[in-house]
Amino acid sequence: MGRLMYGLGSGNVILNRHDGVIRALQHSILKALAEGRSVFLRSGGTSDSGEATHSVLWIPPTAQLAFIYETDVHPKLDDRLAGLFNEAIRESGGIELPDVRHEGDHDDSDLVATRTP
Repeated sequence: MGRLMYGLGSGNVILNRHDGVIRALQHSILKALAEGRSVFLRSGGTSDSGEATHSVLWIPPTAQLAFIYETDVHPKLDDRLAGLFNEAIRESGGIELPDVRHEGDHDDSDLVATRTP
């Protein structure tokens, strides 16, 4: 399981997803930030207390981010998924991840980047 940490302080936000998803997010978000573009990230899921959550993050180029993997090796980049994320950022300015209701019930094959009108 990988984590994207946004804020790196007492009020940080942590997004838990499979390593492959976090690795593709790392690639696409850092690419956009390096180009001076801000990115939004929308995600839903379940909090530590079991309540449904919905988050929309605005990530500016100066954001403090950490991408953390529970593995000895840096996960391989899924070029198809990174390409979908890159396209979503280019066309709509951000990425919308599907909701994950409970840990383990999300299959990465269901993951698609969607456009916001």
